[in-house]
Amino acid sequence: MPSNTIKAPYCLRDKDDDDDDDVPGKQITIGEWIYNRDLGFIQRAKYRHGRIVIPSTGVYFIYSQVSFLEVVDIKQGNSKPPSTTSPSLSHYLYRYNLIYPHGGEETLIQNSITKCWGHNKSFGEYTSYLGAVFQLRQGDEIFVKVSNLTLLTSDPKSNYFGLFKIN
Repeated sequence: MPSNTIKAPYCLRDKDDDDDDDVPGKQITIGEWIYNRDLGFIQRAKYRHGRIVIPSTGVYFIYSQVSFLEVVDIKQGNSKPPSTTSPSLSHYLYRYNLIYPHGGEETLIQNSITKCWGHNKSFGEYTSYLGAVFQLRQGDEIFVKVSNLTLLTSDPKSNYFGLFKIN
């Protein structure tokens, strides 16, 4: 691997979270990732509180995938998710640095998935992948937000984020 390459695929840590409100437009930071065992690793970068800290200014490819799973109890006669749930699931890649406007937090890319429910459907599985090239500065912090943490699957091969330096 070239010395200027950073690779950091991450696995989401299966963790209970009390913040299970499903409010349209809400964005929740994924605050914990497994980065030092199993499939997760990091080289030439720092991991801090759910974020990858960029070690040197340059052009990077950043990527993230998350998978949502919603199970509905059709025994109760429900063929649709409860009316209190949002009709969409969202996935965001952010960067943070105090030098940027709006408190330093900036959306880089995002994806929204509209949930589809059919007659007698007992679950919905939705995957979102984001990836793009960005000019990043030393000290930028890259992190992931989603619209609903409680619906994320616990499979580490389905939830990850990372980056590598192109030049």
